[in-house]
Amino acid sequence: MQDVEIGYPEFDKKLIIKTDDPLMVKEIFKDASVRAVFKNFKNFTLRTTQHNIGDTTVKADFLEFTIETGITDVNTLGELYKAFYKVLVLTDPIAD
Repeated sequence: MQDVEIGYPEFDKKLIIKTDDPLMVKEIFKDASVRAVFKNFKNFTLRTTQHNIGDTTVKADFLEFTIETGITDVNTLGELYKAFYKVLVLTDPIAD
């Protein structure tokens, strides 16, 4: 993994992005609405990971957003959902 700057200085200053696929990350964050949502959060992790499916040893890819702060504002939660969905579709076109 390497630190990546995606070319939007205000966004790059606020977030540390680590990836092994810089082109995909740049594609994801070229969407201004996605950048706008994630730049407003602090101390969060957005990552792809793998988990076992049920009680099996079969692994599946998951997109996870983790934050220590509770999100109680309905509008903020809705915008986060939309941005998360856009990231999900760009990382896994089958999700669309």
